[in-house]
Amino acid sequence: MQLPSEEDDLAEVAAVSMAIVKAIGVLPSLPADKGPYLARILETGLHDLQTVDCRHIPSERRAAFLAKVKARYTDLITAIPAK
Repeated sequence: MQLPSEEDDLAEVAAVSMAIVKAIGVLPSLPADKGPYLARILETGLHDLQTVDCRHIPSERRAAFLAKVKARYTDLITAIPAK
């Protein structure tokens, strides 16, 4: 993977995938105040993103790539209304 735009696309896919897995699937079954749940999902998702396989990203770009993924994941989770 050579182009920063390709990295951005892959970062977006990884973040959206983690958000779906961690948060969106169970939202309908939660009580009205989803704040504590979303905070926990944000924390665990950021932790789990540390294990993302980045072998297609050049080693000198991996830290920046993971930072992009984490930032986008945070944006996605914090955009979900808590109440």
